[in-house]
Amino acid sequence: MIADDIDNLVKRADPVGPTSLVGPDSPEADGIWERVLAATSPGAGVLPLPRPRSGQARRLTLPALGVGVVAAVVILVLQLLPTPVLPASSASAAVLRHLAERAAAVEPAAMLNGDQWLQSEFRVSYLAAPSHEGPESAALQAARAVVEVDAEVWANDLSQYCVRQVVTSVAYNSPASRQAWLSSGIGLPSTPQPECGSGSLRADGQGIGTLDVARLPTDPVALAKALETGTTGIAALDKPPRSLTPFGRAVMLLVGPTLGATPALWSALLRAMATMPGVALLGAETTHSGATGVALAGAAGQGHRTTIILSPSTGALLEARKPVVFQLLATLPTTGVVAIQWLDAAGIPQVVDSGMLPSSLAGQVPTGIVSAVTKPGVPLSRWDAWLRSVLPELPGNASAGAGITGTPGVYSVSVITHAPDPDLALIMRLFRGSGLVHGIRSALG
Repeated sequence: MIADDIDNLVKRADPVGPTSLVGPDSPEADGIWERVLAATSPGAGVLPLPRPRSGQARRLTLPALGVGVVAAVVILVLQLLPTPVLPASSASAAVLRHLAERAAAVEPAAMLNGDQWLQSEFRVSYLAAPSHEGPESAALQAARAVVEVDAEVWANDLSQYCVRQVVTSVAYNSPASRQAWLSSGIGLPSTPQPECGSGSLRADGQGIGTLDVARLPTDPVALAKALETGTTGIAALDKPPRSLTPFGRAVMLLVGPTLGATPALWSALLRAMATMPGVALLGAETTHSGATGVALAGAAGQGHRTTIILSPSTGALLEARKPVVFQLLATLPTTGVVAIQWLDAAGIPQVVDSGMLPSSLAGQVPTGIVSAVTKPGVPLSRWDAWLRSVLPELPGNASAGAGITGTPGVYSVSVITHAPDPDLALIMRLFRGSGLVHGIRSALG
C-alpha cells in the first residue's frame, strides 16, 4: 500500500512533455545539481528541502514508516511543494545534463584485440517460478522464489558470449510453495553450469549476449529520435516481444553488456534521456551493493516502472530496479524468470585475454571464430542448408549461429570451432565460396 502511495506521488510529480536539449542550465537547475552532489557525497543524508514560499507550505501526514520510505517520500514531497525548484521533468533533465558532462569526461573503454573479451559482473535478484509442462497443483501454480545471483558475462566483438552464474540465496514465498516445488520433481533453483554460445539475438528480440552500440549516433537529438521510434538498428531494442518506451530502451543500453561504447555515446544517451517525458528525479538512493547515487524513475513499457541509480561522478549505471531487459543472462535451470527485481552492476567492465576465462568454461570457449553478414535477401533456410553441407568438413566440433540485424532481410552469421589449432583460413575460404555472405571477419578465440 505504501509503495502504491509513493508511486502515485511520483506520477503526480511527473509532468508530461519533453524538455529542450538546448540552452544553458538555469540557476535553479544548478541548485538542484548542487543538492544532488551534497546528497550523494560520503556520509550525506537525503536532499535538503528548500524553504517553501510563505503561506504555501503543504502538510503530508505520514504513518509510521521505515527510514528509507520516509526519505523517499520526503524527496517526492520536495517535487510537489510549490517552491522555486524546477518541475520534476525539468529537475531530472537538469541532473541528466550534468551527468552527461561527467560521462563525456570518462576515459574511453579499451578496444578488443585478437582473442580479448569484455568481462562484466552483476548482482541480480530474480522473481522466479517453476518451469513445468502439463497439469500442476494449485500450490505449484502459486510457488514463487526470490533468487539472488552473482553473474559474470564475457563477450567478444564477434558475437560470442560466455556466462557464469552462482546462486547466492533463494527465498520462497511460503514453506508450502517450497515443498510443492521440491515434490514436483522439477528441482529447486540451483547454480547452473557455465555456458558459452552465440550472442546473436533471436528474431523475437530475446536471447543472451551483448549489444553492439558502435553504430549508434552520438548526437543527442538523433539518438533520442532513434530511441523514440525504435530505429536504433539493435534488434533487442527495436523488436522486443512487446513495445518499450524510449526510457525503457535507454535503460537496456545502460544495463548492457555493450560493445563499442564511447564516452561520447554515454553522454549523448544521458542528454537524450533528458528530453524524455515523465522521467522523475527521486534524489539520492543507495543500491543493494551499498553505493550511493542519483535515482530517477520512468515508465519502461509492459507495465513496468523502472528506477535507475546512476553514479554522480561518471553517470554510469549502479542499479536498475524492475528493468525490462532481455539480453543479459541465461535463465536458471528449473525456473522461469517472472521478472528481474533489481540488478547491480559490479564495477567497470574489464578487457581480459581468453586465457583468463575460468577453467569451468574449458572446452566451451571457442578457439576460432569466423563472422559475417548475409547478403540482402538470402533466407536463413538457404544459409542453414549450406551449413549442413560444410560443417562435416570442419574439425574441432564446429558449430554455427545466426541472428537478425538492424537491416530487414540481413542476418549476422558465425561459425566457431574448438579445434586446438583452428584452420580459420579454410573456414573463410568456405564462406567466400558460398556466395551468401560479405564483411567476413575472423579471430582466434
